[in-house]
Amino acid sequence: MVLETDSTTTPGTMVVDNNVYSDVGFMANTLYCVNVTSGSQRDVTEETYNAFEKLKTRIGWWATLAIFVVTMILFLVFQPALVKKIDRIIGYQPQDGK
Repeated sequence: MVLETDSTTTPGTMVVDNNVYSDVGFMANTLYCVNVTSGSQRDVTEETYNAFEKLKTRIGWWATLAIFVVTMILFLVFQPALVKKIDRIIGYQPQDGK
């Protein structure tokens, strides 16, 4: 795998994620898969970026699920103490014998 970086400081207009930037240079990264024997190169930039985007999405969903599970476990563990505290704050008085 070889990474080639091409940068330019030529003024111009660039659009990134629907945001317009005027008079800025840019940097482009190109990834090549290189055959050691023949030395031939194959551009794999788009494939690499697509795989990276899928990985980010999967990590995001798993992190969201993990945070939800941890929050629910903490809530279940501390629920009795939280309910008593909330009852005290709002002034709830349980009925006799309950």
